[in-house]
Amino acid sequence: MESSILQAAAQLGIAPFLALIIFYWYRQDMKDEMANRDRRLEKEREDKIYLLETLERNTQALTELTILVKKLNGKP
Repeated sequence: MESSILQAAAQLGIAPFLALIIFYWYRQDMKDEMANRDRRLEKEREDKIYLLETLERNTQALTELTILVKKLNGKP
């Protein structure tokens, strides 16, 4: 399909040909940008999950540490 478009543009002249090339580059750039955006969003989601899990583990560790310190000090 793209070759037929290029052939038609070549018959019309240089301006439509250049316009099609620019449009093609724009489309490719948009596809790449969308793929990059999707990868960034997925990485951000994974990072948030990791941070939440870390927060939960740290909270659990601090709770256990608080209980142990209270026991060492003789408090219930």
